[in-house]
Amino acid sequence: MEKQRHLEKWFSVYEISYWALSFITDGAYGSYLKSLGYGEAFIGKTLTALGLASLILMPLGGYIADRVGRYRTLTAVSSVLICAMLFAVSLFASDAMVYLYAVIGGGFTRLLSGFLDSWITKMSKEEPRLDYGRIRSMGSISYAISSPLIGNMFTRLGYRIQIPLGAVLLVLCLICSAKLRDPSLEEEEEKGPSFREAMGYLLGNRTYLVFLGCSFIMNMSMQSMFGFIGLRIEEVGGTVASLGTFYFALALIEFFVVRNYSKVLARLGMRKTVLLGMFGTFLKPFLVSIAPSVPWIYCCAVTQAISLALTVPTNAVYQGRCVEKRYLSTALLVMQTCCTGLITFLFSSLFGRIAEQYGCGTMIRIFSFFSLIAMVLFWILAPKDGEEEVIE
Repeated sequence: MEKQRHLEKWFSVYEISYWALSFITDGAYGSYLKSLGYGEAFIGKTLTALGLASLILMPLGGYIADRVGRYRTLTAVSSVLICAMLFAVSLFASDAMVYLYAVIGGGFTRLLSGFLDSWITKMSKEEPRLDYGRIRSMGSISYAISSPLIGNMFTRLGYRIQIPLGAVLLVLCLICSAKLRDPSLEEEEEKGPSFREAMGYLLGNRTYLVFLGCSFIMNMSMQSMFGFIGLRIEEVGGTVASLGTFYFALALIEFFVVRNYSKVLARLGMRKTVLLGMFGTFLKPFLVSIAPSVPWIYCCAVTQAISLALTVPTNAVYQGRCVEKRYLSTALLVMQTCCTGLITFLFSSLFGRIAEQYGCGTMIRIFSFFSLIAMVLFWILAPKDGEEEVIE
């Protein structure tokens, strides 16, 4: 019990620190570039560069995590690189530096999220009473508080304050990682699987592949909205402070659902929870795309209860059920690669071009329907509860 409390406490502080940092490096990214004078098409190109970096970094990072299991070291390296890029892009803003910031700062921020998810999921296999939903809810409440606070600070003081804020949050992440232990390998003296072995395992796991494919299609809706939500809010007369308020509403609603995720899952079952999350992932961007004003966009935040509040914890829990522990980091990071990096790389320029020509609302509305496609495919192809395939 004492071990569980220790892990929960420091993982929770890690979640709080990371998700506050995430608003700086990701949530306000589009608005930051807009303040530097860049248009939607250029922002789309930088997101494409971020996607390309993620395609390389995330599966490689997942493999390294499974292979050596040194999450504390991986956290330290990622944090130093993110902090360096925050300094560089703020002090020496240029086209080249913006691209570099997207590739290194954005890429390692996403990688850090993947490390954190896989770290918690692996530790929950060693400590079964560790509740992923309860820990992840602290990230939600952190985002709820930090996004309007930091958004208003950006509006009043400018974006250069991201340097000291980002540095403090990254130091907190490092302190948390130092207080936690690395998960055990399957055998203490045996190294983890090779990359070829890990990929062969995942390609042979039908349950994982179905979930991966459906998640990829669903995340086209999600990425089209979150990559351009700041610009959509500006389209209806809002500011970066309005963006912060919107994120506050999303994260606050998410907190209450994620906090009780285990109860939702027990009541609905895994299959229905996944399907409901996919429907919510259609509903949220669709309603945002047709909202005529900022207050209406705020009202759309209620859909977070059946969108990210369900899909985020489900992503980790579902893979934890159908993937063997020694391959779990690779599985989680490959999933994140496909659902963020690959989509960003393949479609960000397209998102940007459509948004520039027809408006962000039209672009988001078009791609919202991909979540309905994912929902139908999962309903047809995915195994029923209790039949998830775990290849030993």
